[in-house]
Amino acid sequence: MQNLLQIPNNISYRYSSTNYSFGSNKVLPKQGLLSEFEFADLKQYNLPEVGEYYCGPVSVASGIVTLVKRGFSLLDNPSELNLIKELGAYFKTDANGTTTNNMCNGLEAFIKPKGYQAIIKYQGFRPTEQKYKIAAIPDLNWIKAEMNKNNIVLLNLGVYKKSTHEGKNIYTRKYGHFVLATGINHNGLNVDPNYLTIHDPYDRVKGDHFIKTNKIDKGKFVHNPNDNETSLTNDANGFLEISPRFNYFASDEVAVINGVISLEVKKNNAPIVNLR
Repeated sequence: MQNLLQIPNNISYRYSSTNYSFGSNKVLPKQGLLSEFEFADLKQYNLPEVGEYYCGPVSVASGIVTLVKRGFSLLDNPSELNLIKELGAYFKTDANGTTTNNMCNGLEAFIKPKGYQAIIKYQGFRPTEQKYKIAAIPDLNWIKAEMNKNNIVLLNLGVYKKSTHEGKNIYTRKYGHFVLATGINHNGLNVDPNYLTIHDPYDRVKGDHFIKTNKIDKGKFVHNPNDNETSLTNDANGFLEISPRFNYFASDEVAVINGVISLEVKKNNAPIVNLR
């Protein structure tokens, strides 16, 4: 299979070989021939603040390559490394990572000058411009609906130390992380409506990761004062904790979907390209 883009030597890059298509069971086919970057391999290159804080640009880059394959050729970049750098500049990614609002603004700034429409929607507890925000708590059914439209969907995860106090789950914030959603309704073996599939740029085990979503009941967030953006609630009820733990987590760490960005790209005066 021929890559559409040239890749620098030693950049870790692959196509996902898995392609779910269960028709009436409503299991989402993979997002085209989805590419996957691993930002740990980018540290040897001259990225601002090294590649460690580039989970946002790296996850988006995989989605952009998918859009190129769907016919949005003006988003193409002759080097995937340069694409990641370019996105990082648009997102104002620094040693604190990428804020939600900067990613939303950066996506618009990256896509619109290339002649396409960018429709960006956000659900979550981070402050964003009103034109993006549609809900304060991420909803699993909404995530699935956005993916069924073939949109690029990014999950903003919060990594928390989980404990209990007086019958309530306490989630003490440690850091945030972006991953790319790539599928729904499958746990790797069987159809399961509570599962999402993701690509995680931090994980050295590449390919599909199947995560179960569990709605939090009786939970409280304790925010990190060193976080790079503010949170609009301490109430964790209704947010989606995911399992199993990622293999690089400590035994008391869990991830919660704090926010979701959906990116829909249209050709001007034309319907969305749909190659499913």
